[in-house]
Amino acid sequence: MTPCPNLVLLRADVGHEIRFKTRRNFAAWLARQKFCFDLGVSFASPVLAVANLTGILFIGFRETLCNMTGLRPLLVLLLLIPTLFVGIILAIRLIGSVLDFIGFAHLYQHEQNQRNAMLKEAAGRQ
Repeated sequence: MTPCPNLVLLRADVGHEIRFKTRRNFAAWLARQKFCFDLGVSFASPVLAVANLTGILFIGFRETLCNMTGLRPLLVLLLLIPTLFVGIILAIRLIGSVLDFIGFAHLYQHEQNQRNAMLKEAAGRQ
């Protein structure tokens, strides 16, 4: 007999199966977007490295870009920097969406639980 029948052990994979009941709930939608963005940020180092390299190359070749487009150098930079910033945000969000779709958070938590010595010890006592 369990000491508290209303107490249920939660598994790590329960959170993966939770779906929001109302699709019109803005807070739930925002939480889902932040979750996907946070997943993407965990893998963002290569994206940021490529974006930095691209930005440095564009800034270095801004004179060539100015000659090709016929725009002034300051205007090219004013267009280039926000475009790179938005591109980085979209790339991180896309990576997060893919990771969420394949269930990365669930698999990562499962792997952490498998390697946790305290969890193994607690499971062995039951």
